[in-house]
Amino acid sequence: MSINLSEPGPEFSWIGEAIDFVGSERSYAAAFQLLNMNLAFEMVSIVAYRGKTRPVLLFDTFGDTPYREGLTNFVELSYVLSPCYQAYLDGIEPGAYRMKDLVPKEYPISQSFKSVPAAWSEKEEMRYITRGWPEQREELLLLVQLPDGAMAEVSFLRPSSLSGFGAQEVSSLEAMEPFVSAVVRANWACFVRDATLPHDNAVNVAFESFGKDLLSAREIEVIRLILQGHSSVSISLRLNIAITTVKSHRKNAYAKLHIATQSELMALYVRWLESASNG
Repeated sequence: MSINLSEPGPEFSWIGEAIDFVGSERSYAAAFQLLNMNLAFEMVSIVAYRGKTRPVLLFDTFGDTPYREGLTNFVELSYVLSPCYQAYLDGIEPGAYRMKDLVPKEYPISQSFKSVPAAWSEKEEMRYITRGWPEQREELLLLVQLPDGAMAEVSFLRPSSLSGFGAQEVSSLEAMEPFVSAVVRANWACFVRDATLPHDNAVNVAFESFGKDLLSAREIEVIRLILQGHSSVSISLRLNIAITTVKSHRKNAYAKLHIATQSELMALYVRWLESASNG
């Protein structure tokens, strides 16, 4: 990020606002106006992950559009399927990432369905889309380390038709990382001081208990990895078992759950999540 000291522009005002209005949305808004000078994006959102509890939505520019339903569905339900959330649980380092680089290399693709708030889709970089989420967008992420093991995910979206985010955009975000991270951390400090953080982990409990009464421990492992987007090859490598064994566990699990496809598995799982969330 380059700033011309000899000819002050609006960037100085935005820096001032980002600092002066810490603790309010105006601080974030000013910071992202500054970022938009060097990084083209359509929308941005910030969520904070705090272990195996529901994430906290800190800021977004989705407005009162139909996309807000998608943002709500993500924060309340489908975040457990996000490659970024799973990477956070696995101990990913702070920094700039493209979402597509966090997605397992071999992602399952099957027919979509419309009755639940998520669907498989080969047109999406994560190979699934949360109901209401903007379609065919790519995401550039900045992960910011927060106190007590928490981490903020700053997500920049723009249409895939604009060629997505490349190495140049990643470098631009890395250059702006100290400023953005400082703004996020300062606002987070105000947030945790003034707000009562929810401790709801029902979705994660549901994720970990899905099929527990019907499936063996290994079958549960396989099903969880399928839900997270891993193929048979990826699962075999992760669990250090043969591909034929993975397929056998999957077949047995599907039979016990009375389903036959990955889309049916997703439908069953999301209904399970909704039941846990409402119960």
